[in-house]
Amino acid sequence: MFSFSNLYANTGEVGLYVGTRPENLSEALSVVGRELERCVEEPAVEEELVRSRENLKGRVVLALESTAARMSRLGDPC
Repeated sequence: MFSFSNLYANTGEVGLYVGTRPENLSEALSVVGRELERCVEEPAVEEELVRSRENLKGRVVLALESTAARMSRLGDPC
C-alpha cells in the first residue's frame, strides 16, 4: 500500500494504492478506512505540517534537476 499526490495550479489529488489478494480485500479496505477516519479525527499537528511542507519543497527542487526536467527546459522554445 502507498499513497501519492499530484499537485496542479488550482487543484490536486491524493490517492491510495492497495495491492492485495482478493480474499484480503475486505480487511485491506477496513484498515484503509480506519486510517482515513483517524486522519480526520486526529489531524496533523503544526510541526508535522511544517515538516511535510519542507519535504514537499525539497522534492520539487530535486525534481527540477532530473535529467528529463532539464532536457525539457533546454528544448522549450519559449
